[in-house]
Amino acid sequence: MRRPSTRAALTAGATAALGLTVAFGPLVQAAPPGSATGHGFYDAGNGQKRQFSFNAIDTAGDGTATGNAEVHNPAFAFDAHIKVSCLLVDGNRASVGGTVTKSNDPGLPPGTFAFWTVYDNGEPGAGHDTISAVFFDFEAAPPTCQLIGPNDFDQTTIQGGNIQVRQGG
Repeated sequence: MRRPSTRAALTAGATAALGLTVAFGPLVQAAPPGSATGHGFYDAGNGQKRQFSFNAIDTAGDGTATGNAEVHNPAFAFDAHIKVSCLLVDGNRASVGGTVTKSNDPGLPPGTFAFWTVYDNGEPGAGHDTISAVFFDFEAAPPTCQLIGPNDFDQTTIQGGNIQVRQGG
């Protein structure tokens, strides 16, 4: 017969001495949050590969998200970092919104809002998954990503990488 650990025995003894009743029910696992992650590239013309990397997790089940994104467009020598704060997951589609925190383009300074949409079309991602261009805005705040419809942004098939979209619980 296994003997309870000293800590377990002390806890049980203290509970009994205080006249407390401890009941344990079945463990209920919380549903996983919706999420979208991806990295890769696609041809932007003239042999230029636009590169992207992002992660977004719906932290409250209401579209409020945390995450980050990096975009690189060599055609314009453009680089930006985006702090993700909005996520809408609908089946295999995710719409993402956030705020630019770092940019090498003076026309898109920190504080500019950014939006894009992705589709997870199965494995492997290359040749199947799609991503829209990143759209930048100075007025529509990141929660606007909740209003992006399935056909609002034209999609481009990624040539390398993978996109994963997970429906929340």
